[in-house]
Amino acid sequence: MASSNTAGLPLVVRILLRVPVLNLFLKDAIHGEESAKYWFIGNLFMIWMLCIYLIGYPAIIIPALFMVVVAFLWILETCR
Repeated sequence: MASSNTAGLPLVVRILLRVPVLNLFLKDAIHGEESAKYWFIGNLFMIWMLCIYLIGYPAIIIPALFMVVVAFLWILETCR
């Protein structure tokens, strides 16, 4: 049922492409012009800054805690 454009993409990206709000931006970043990738990253950064402004400390600490888990998994994978 997947279209030929999304057949080779990872599962996480295919799931995110089904979200209506993210679909337009992700599709443009993947299949659009070269500068679209940089605009997408800039938009993600600005959304994160807006969350920090509106929510405060949790918007900073939750991605940091997620990165701790990623770092530990990376260390475990490297040491195997």
